[in-house]
Amino acid sequence: MGNLCASYLFHPSITINRKRYTIVKDIGEGAFSYVQCVRDNKRRLYALKRVRLQLPEQEEAFTREVNAHNSVSHPNVLQLIESEVLRHKGEKEGRMLVPYYKWFRTVFSGRSSIWFFIHPVELWVTLHIQDSYIRLHTV
Repeated sequence: MGNLCASYLFHPSITINRKRYTIVKDIGEGAFSYVQCVRDNKRRLYALKRVRLQLPEQEEAFTREVNAHNSVSHPNVLQLIESEVLRHKGEKEGRMLVPYYKWFRTVFSGRSSIWFFIHPVELWVTLHIQDSYIRLHTV
């Protein structure tokens, strides 16, 4: 993913909106993005989504995803802590920081994706996820 995304191999920390986080591990990856577990100076864990933005359409999709997170307030939708678009040497990278949970799922809608928290033991969470998904589509 270019210099921006591979830079953590040489520097085990990353700065997002002037706040430094230590990269703990890789969580997952897709075609143009991947997610890492990061830790702040108070040892709190977060999930950091890093998206390679090569085309204007990708940057628009990233902006829609950030806006979707900011427009939904629900206990089962992960709160967006930080977001930014970094420009460096002609490359762009979108970054989204949310709380880290061992059990979470990304749900895709027609306009964007939202990260939902799930816990396998508690069945009631599924009902809340459905409710939050419905709320997302009524925005």
